[in-house]
Amino acid sequence: MKKLLALLSLVAAVLATMTARAQSNVVFAVKYNQPTNSFGTINLSSGSFAKVASIGKANINDIAYCSTNRMLYGISNQSVLVTINETNGAMTTVAKLSQQVQSLAFRPSDGALFGATARKLFAINSVTGKVVPVGDYGSAPNLRNLNPSGQNIRFAQDGNLYVSNTSTNTDIYRINTSTGTATWMGEAVGCPNVMLQNAGQMMYGVANLGSNRAELVSFNLAGFVVGGTNADGSTHQITFTVTGAGTNFPANFVFSGSGSQTSGGAVNQLPAPQLSCATVHVNGGNQFVVSWQSVASQAYQLECTTNLAHAAWANVGGTMTGNGGVMSLTNSMSGVPQCFFRLAM
Repeated sequence: MKKLLALLSLVAAVLATMTARAQSNVVFAVKYNQPTNSFGTINLSSGSFAKVASIGKANINDIAYCSTNRMLYGISNQSVLVTINETNGAMTTVAKLSQQVQSLAFRPSDGALFGATARKLFAINSVTGKVVPVGDYGSAPNLRNLNPSGQNIRFAQDGNLYVSNTSTNTDIYRINTSTGTATWMGEAVGCPNVMLQNAGQMMYGVANLGSNRAELVSFNLAGFVVGGTNADGSTHQITFTVTGAGTNFPANFVFSGSGSQTSGGAVNQLPAPQLSCATVHVNGGNQFVVSWQSVASQAYQLECTTNLAHAAWANVGGTMTGNGGVMSLTNSMSGVPQCFFRLAM
């Protein structure tokens, strides 16, 4: 068993290093609403756009990176689900959607795909294109169905789905993915017309400053208040920070996921965690405990396989958010002769 433990620890460390390198300040991006649109990558630190390919007059409403199958998806003309080749920008039709949507978001924990219009959340089958209503946003302040103004939906590093409205002071809402109900979290005063975007599981906002100018911001999720009001009844002001390229960020882009290492952007490389493995005997059965030192706010997904040759990895539990301390998961080993683990970040 000691040899098995050593092999598990070594394999996990190597794989964690590889996935950590995929975390980058470079994201996939599509330019929209222009005479000629294009696909490429944006460096969040500098705001520079590296064009991969022209997509002509193709109208890509939104893009979403799926972390479970490592593929980039998009919506064409609100009605067709496509995949986008990261190398050359070629688009392949997956399916015609049974209902038009304006925005896409993959849930990082299981790869479930959601779509949205200005007033409603939908679940989307990423193979067949079938769109099933989840529910209306409801009557949250400044986001009522009678005056719909919802923008991009995006999952954040806390695992929740969010949407913003279109206003001089942007309101942000958390969406229940089971009912579609939007809960007001507060208002970003002085941050106008924000469209939410993401890189991996980190949520950003791009504020529209007018005159074809944009500003990249990030939000402090810990400062969100359920209900959007303070104890005295006043509107809660959400803290936002001008980040990365700031006002040098290009306008008229949607972005998602991590870009390639060859795009010339700065890489935000995290140290690869070393997995520690041990067995414990509980109620007559063997339990396998995998532990690692975490980085605060970093998302982790432990995966396992019984055969490295088949490369079929399964999630062990759900996505966990690092707290800066040691984290661990316990997995049953009953009837399993060998098991290999890796940590996706």
